[in-house]
Amino acid sequence: MTSPDFKTQQRQVNAKTEPKSTMPPMGNLQFQLILNQGQQWFEALPPLGKLFMILLGAFVVLSLLNTVLKLLTSLVVVGVLAIAVYAGYQMIKAADGPGSPPDRLS
Repeated sequence: MTSPDFKTQQRQVNAKTEPKSTMPPMGNLQFQLILNQGQQWFEALPPLGKLFMILLGAFVVLSLLNTVLKLLTSLVVVGVLAIAVYAGYQMIKAADGPGSPPDRLS
């Protein structure tokens, strides 16, 4: 049998001899690399180019926001229309209820 002291010493030796990973995960590293390259590219632009890129970015962001808001508006309209159709169906169904005369051919 091995003593607890031996196991502790063995863990300490393994911890000291195993290589430690100090690198971030690959996905994070790639994202940082792309972000740094983009920042360096942007800083290398002339002032007029920077202004153009900022305006282009603002245009793209506002276009996406506009699209999302139109989608949300469409969903609300469809929901309201569905509720109106359901309410109309319930009213027609209630009108054909037990108080209405039966449709019999005699």
